[in-house]
Amino acid sequence: MEEHEVVYFNNCINRDHVDLYGKGAFYDLRMDSNQERLAVDLPVGQQCVVSKYAEDGRVEFNWYTFTHELQKKDENGDPERVLYGKHTSTEELSKSKAAKSKQYGPFFNRNGHFKRQMVICASVSKPYSPKETGTRNPSWAREELILALELYLRHSPSSISKTHKEVIALSDLLNKLPIHSLRPNEAKFRNPNGVYMKLCNFLVHDPSYTGKGLKAGNRLEKEVWDEYADKPKLLQHTIDLIKTSADPNVCKEMESISVDPDEGVEEGKIIMKLHKMRERNASQIKKKKANTLKKTGSLACEVCSFDFEDQYGQRGKGYAECHHTKPVSEMKAGEKTKLTDLAIVCANCHRMLHRKKAMISVAELKSDLQC
Repeated sequence: MEEHEVVYFNNCINRDHVDLYGKGAFYDLRMDSNQERLAVDLPVGQQCVVSKYAEDGRVEFNWYTFTHELQKKDENGDPERVLYGKHTSTEELSKSKAAKSKQYGPFFNRNGHFKRQMVICASVSKPYSPKETGTRNPSWAREELILALELYLRHSPSSISKTHKEVIALSDLLNKLPIHSLRPNEAKFRNPNGVYMKLCNFLVHDPSYTGKGLKAGNRLEKEVWDEYADKPKLLQHTIDLIKTSADPNVCKEMESISVDPDEGVEEGKIIMKLHKMRERNASQIKKKKANTLKKTGSLACEVCSFDFEDQYGQRGKGYAECHHTKPVSEMKAGEKTKLTDLAIVCANCHRMLHRKKAMISVAELKSDLQC
């Protein structure tokens, strides 16, 4: 039987390449490291598959045919080889099932864990065919589930249907949100039927539901239910923030903002981007720096006291980053950024403030540093 070579790319840190480098980007390799020697001289048309974790803990596999490579700088200004291709299909499997499959087995070691290699070349007995597994759309993201939960709490699935005007309205909104750059089946992406079925999924998490026949829902649905179902004010506040991202002008600005895989907030990537948009308010940053210089005579980090001018001389003069201190849970749609909302920080401390699921305060990080 004829063998076909496939190039496997491990993206289990869920790096969003389209978000960082634009449409068609599916992987990046650091140029000033040993990564530079990986996946060199790929032929046009080469079949590639990229693995990443889906929202519900399963593994998502995206298939591409390679088209070209460009040299670009990443979010930290480091040089990267960026690979581009035509997306052909998406498949989602449990990790255990994927590890046992011939198609995705090269990603895994004998214990069923992902190998450490970033790029793996392997031969399979036949080429991947989208017809065999279909073109499944991406799993629902946290923000999408929050929107669906709000509708569920207002209208039980037993009282509405897929033709209900609010189900159709939610379908339209979900299609406008800048969450999923890859939509293999555009015609069915978050259509009214899919939205209604997702509402039904919440029944299993609803303690007041006494019906039978539903299986256990997924982990992310339960997380969203537990965090918001009995907190109507927080739910509505979060909904208002998410909806602002559907504005075309906001969507356009969000395209230039990346979210590091280590960063995150409980509400999801959209709200983290809204938070970063506030940190990029050029006029307020300029005023904050001027105000701080007038008061203290320097732009020392409020966490670790690092001063770029002290360290780098004239090159570092006037440089510092600004962190928006207001927690995401207190952000309001359309709210203006005040100087008191901003803190002067160095790049390292800024990343630590944003690291992991819940953002911590400047005081908390300063306390951690002193321990």
